[in-house]
Amino acid sequence: MALRAIISQGPPDVAGDWEQLWYGGVGASDDEEASGITTAAILSFVPEAQPGVWYKLADFEALLGPVDWSKEAEGWTSLNLTEHAVAASPIFTTDIQLSEAVASVCLNALDLLKSLNKKHVWVRFE
Repeated sequence: MALRAIISQGPPDVAGDWEQLWYGGVGASDDEEASGITTAAILSFVPEAQPGVWYKLADFEALLGPVDWSKEAEGWTSLNLTEHAVAASPIFTTDIQLSEAVASVCLNALDLLKSLNKKHVWVRFE
């Protein structure tokens, strides 16, 4: 799962007449122990979202506004994280509630994009 943000005067087109602003996400890796956050997981919390569809920043915020992030029944996921220290293996796996992981990615991305104070920001789930 990933989120991409761009700056575009109008709806983004295939020709790429836009400027990339930000890209981020958390996904599965080659490690069989880490499943990451999938697009399906995002859609279980934000069912109105459509992967690949561009949303104005205000519309993206409106998508996230009514979401119930406390769905504990959604279970857990495993994430690979990189440790920035001297260690034999800089990558380790941790378990996290899926609701916390999805909320963290979505809400922190929204906060970051709003804090940039840019106009004409569009966001999509990938």
